[in-house]
Amino acid sequence: MDWYSVLVSGHIIGTALGVGGATISDYLFFKSVKDGKITAGEFSFLKAVSRVLWLGFLILVFSGFGLLFLWRLNAGAGELVFSSKFLAKMTVVSIIFFNGLLMHWKVFPLFEAGLNKPLNSEGFSKKIPLVYSTGVISIVSWYSAMLLGSWREMRFSYPVIMIFYVFLILAGLVMARFVVRKIIFKK
Repeated sequence: MDWYSVLVSGHIIGTALGVGGATISDYLFFKSVKDGKITAGEFSFLKAVSRVLWLGFLILVFSGFGLLFLWRLNAGAGELVFSSKFLAKMTVVSIIFFNGLLMHWKVFPLFEAGLNKPLNSEGFSKKIPLVYSTGVISIVSWYSAMLLGSWREMRFSYPVIMIFYVFLILAGLVMARFVVRKIIFKK
């Protein structure tokens, strides 16, 4: 197997782990909060899925840099690096990274401090928008990165791609807010 095949396989595996991890993480979050609290076991599962997400992200980034290096050696990669699709994908991957840091530095400590406590308590309920916002950004971003990487014939400009991406995030935030109000606040 040549280097290109190894790197493409790594890129696919990294994407699969990331998209799968984001999907499972959101599912587990909403399943966990149905009873109005997060238990230590549920939090442990969320942390385990998060580690899979980070592994997927690292594989994706390193294989991506490897592919760029190979393209640079073989064909120059100039037109790729300046394509709207590539720039949009790099923007989305950067958002995945910073959103992941925010989840680990803010959301997970919030969960840990509130284990087995009611999620509709005043302290937690003020921060719930941060919780569901990072979840929405994560899942929309991972699926967007996957689509940007796999849709070969995409011909949209960078602004059009990013406007659609922001629209998806805003739609996801509205849906998540509605679901959280129904599940956690029983409204």
